[in-house]
Amino acid sequence: MRAKRKTSGYVIRSAAGILIVLALAIFSALIAAPRAEISNPASPSPGTAGVDIGDVAVDIDYSTIKKLSVADGTVLWSVSVTNDGALAVDPSDLGIYTGYGSHRYGRHGTVYKYAADGSLAWTNSVSVDGFCNFYYVSYAAVDTTSANPGVVWTQSGCFGGIAKTTRDTGEQQWSVFTDDIARASIDPVDGEIYDITNAGPNYNYDTLYKASADGTMVSSTASCEGYTELNPADGMLYRGGDTRSSGCGLILYQLNKSNLCCPNWSLDLSGQISSFDALAVQPSSGGYIYVASASSSKIVVVDPATQTVVRTFITKAPPNYIAVNPTNGNLYITDGASHFVYAYNPTGALVWRSPDLGGGARGIATARVVASRLGNISTRAFVQTHNNVMIGGFIVHGSEPKRVIIRAIGPELTRYGVPNVLANPTLELHDGIGALIASNNNWATTIIGGIITANQVRDIQASGYAPGDGLESAIIADLPEGNYTAIVRGVNSTTGVALVEVYDLSPNTRSILGNISTRSFVQTGDNVMIGGFIVQGTAPKRVIVRAIGPSLTQYGVPNVLANPTLELHDGTGALIASNNNWATTIIGGIITANQVHEIQASGYVPGDGRESVIIADLPRGNYTAIVRGVNNTTGVALVEVYDLDQ
Repeated sequence: MRAKRKTSGYVIRSAAGILIVLALAIFSALIAAPRAEISNPASPSPGTAGVDIGDVAVDIDYSTIKKLSVADGTVLWSVSVTNDGALAVDPSDLGIYTGYGSHRYGRHGTVYKYAADGSLAWTNSVSVDGFCNFYYVSYAAVDTTSANPGVVWTQSGCFGGIAKTTRDTGEQQWSVFTDDIARASIDPVDGEIYDITNAGPNYNYDTLYKASADGTMVSSTASCEGYTELNPADGMLYRGGDTRSSGCGLILYQLNKSNLCCPNWSLDLSGQISSFDALAVQPSSGGYIYVASASSSKIVVVDPATQTVVRTFITKAPPNYIAVNPTNGNLYITDGASHFVYAYNPTGALVWRSPDLGGGARGIATARVVASRLGNISTRAFVQTHNNVMIGGFIVHGSEPKRVIIRAIGPELTRYGVPNVLANPTLELHDGIGALIASNNNWATTIIGGIITANQVRDIQASGYAPGDGLESAIIADLPEGNYTAIVRGVNSTTGVALVEVYDLSPNTRSILGNISTRSFVQTGDNVMIGGFIVQGTAPKRVIVRAIGPSLTQYGVPNVLANPTLELHDGTGALIASNNNWATTIIGGIITANQVHEIQASGYVPGDGRESVIIADLPRGNYTAIVRGVNNTTGVALVEVYDLDQ
């Protein structure tokens, strides 16, 4: 039988110091200122390659894999491949993993990876010690941690086991024999693996397994049988499901990873559902837990922070299989028999129904975490007057307003040895059409007007980002999707060094802060322009950093920096890359090959050959981009960082 499927904290200390930054990028409003035996794996059918982390992989009748668009559920591509229903999406490159067991005792199974465009990336074998070996390739999960990345495959239906292969070739790294288990949960921080037995009514294994990312440490503890899911929002493990005597029943349990034997708490859902058939985590919205009940055709949404049911909603089909979009929290469901996948937003409203997929949709998968992202921004520069004030722009992406705090910092910088600070900075916030929507001068005095309708002092204090000096400015805003510009000036046209910052106060909403550039007047010494950014997550982030000067003249910007140079420093202050004139790569540090072709292919080629660019694959950490003028020249320039993984 087929297997069961079921200050920022950072302020500049020196020219190579660290600043908190958000995902940087230019937009026009900023520049002007006021994006059987295994069948042979087939090539994809014609279609548009999906590139969104929320795109959905679907198994159709164990014979076809289709990729559906996050936007409307349309089929992006389709490949014919015999599989056992194992599906996983790589959060870094959006490739899709699947596999097929030997369906014979003692034989290995075969695993595949398809690239984001549906082309076959690789195929390889997978095995585990034991009588069944890999009789079924039942489940897959992806480890993108830097310590030991790979793909975790589990075998169920004929005893069980865990095997781990590489992500780039599928070569097996290690394996361990277990009882019959389900899909593994992987800790996005350290790659530890958690899996629970899910053997069915004829077998009572009652075991929860824990394994290190490298397979050297495997332990187990007594447990009910069911489903488990690790929550990246709180680092806790959740379990539930199966109503037989050995199952976890209609109860949701929270387990601490360091003490798996004993639940922290449990929540009885018997008043809400009559079966517990799937479990998923909504990482974009505070780690809410989705519990699916096929017999009730219902989704129950649990807030683990309050241990309460926050909502329930009825689904168009019994939700035997569920997956979550990690960026906006949308839930995808299918019943395993009908030809459709349904998408619901976190409030339970139907977003779309896929077209007829031509067979039973027996499994679905999206990326279970966001592998990496750019987060929170600051830029430090010398603020002058008129066209030479400091201008920072950012974009809100997504269906839900993003709560941010924007700060203009000056006097506080003196404690870090910064000279000539802007004594009294003011702050304006403009929308995408240039309209002034909020302003502030001295954060402890709220200026009511535009989108600011009430006193913000208490909110600023509660945010943890209250400025260190009363003359500094701050605005808290709930911003819908769109482009925004923050302008920093000195009171009474004073000048000096200042810092403009944007912090994300709602990181778990269905929207993200994306792309920022900062424009200012670049001087020399301590008054060069310094932008910092943070790579967050478990996987390296591919970025392009630009220093723009001459191109600004086409937008009417006077006194541009004629020949900007660019340096990239890591969190220790070490210089890791540099450039002067983008068409001439400077080899050194993390730059080991000519980048001209990559820059041209990126879509972000500067408009002038004297402008500077660096492309880098950066692991998690803090980074600083420094813009200077060749031969200590001065002028207006723009520092930018674009996310090339989007």
